[in-house]
Amino acid sequence: MARNASVKHLGRSKAEKEIKVVTLTCGKASAELWSYGARIHKLSVPTEKGSQEIIKTSSDPIGKRSFAGAAVGRVANIIKKAQFEFEGNRYMLEDNFGGDHIHGGTKGFHAQNWRVSDLRPEESMVRFYLKLTSSDDGYPGTIEVTLTYRLDENGLSAEYRAQSRHDTLFAPTIHPFFNLSGSRTIMDHKLTIPLQYLQRLDEGVPKGRPVPVKGWNDLQKGVKVEKLMIGPRKEVLNLCWIRDGLPGMEHLCTLSVDSGLELQIHSTMPALQVYTSNTLKDDGLRSYSGIALEPEYPPDSANRVMKNRILLKAGNARREVIAYRW
Repeated sequence: MARNASVKHLGRSKAEKEIKVVTLTCGKASAELWSYGARIHKLSVPTEKGSQEIIKTSSDPIGKRSFAGAAVGRVANIIKKAQFEFEGNRYMLEDNFGGDHIHGGTKGFHAQNWRVSDLRPEESMVRFYLKLTSSDDGYPGTIEVTLTYRLDENGLSAEYRAQSRHDTLFAPTIHPFFNLSGSRTIMDHKLTIPLQYLQRLDEGVPKGRPVPVKGWNDLQKGVKVEKLMIGPRKEVLNLCWIRDGLPGMEHLCTLSVDSGLELQIHSTMPALQVYTSNTLKDDGLRSYSGIALEPEYPPDSANRVMKNRILLKAGNARREVIAYRW
């Protein structure tokens, strides 16, 4: 099967020349990845009728500082009141979300131009590298991160590896908005989540302990998105499911459409954040044109029982994987 990985500059200006565009191909599948945000900018998968683009991304992720398709960290999702205690010290982070801190702040992974550190055409593989200091984003210590993408005809895998000389926190994700049909909205998509618990949220912040799935939030048999977006969820779906069991790769969800195209997401991380929005225009996208399915650690883990799970000890390495399979 034909494989390749090629790289070019984004454009002609000085700033655009610093951004690399990497194209991975394997058979009829292809992925366009940008060094800016180490983001998935395009992802095309083979179908019976040809190739289908399955994500929606901003045409101007640089100008809009868009999360769409981007790597997210050091810590994904919300940190309540933009602060946390760590090893006897209180850290104050950037308030970039109505009094809270979200997705690593405005200088997080998504807003950095990662270095292309390895390119292997024969493996359809690229590795991006980033180094962030505490003066960059406010988190303790300097962190070094690689994000490696590998493409085959049936899937795209993304592997994070991180290490630090100081104890710090690391809980990343990747933030693509999926649309498997090319329709104007994702309301007709079917979402299946074989996870056992739901974390209730109040304006994105966890409320109480996770509860067993029951009724409308039990998606183990699959539900159309439009049937989920009713009542208090009419305007936006912003929910977190959590799995039970030991750490390791696990199937977190399946997204499918009537044409038969199906996307499965597997990850080493224990939670799945599901997000749609009527304000995707902030990302340069039409409202409800995509659904974000983000493997991650639950919101506000820096202040809750998951803190030990997201700790990155000095001198150690942490690995997290997200696999998209179609």
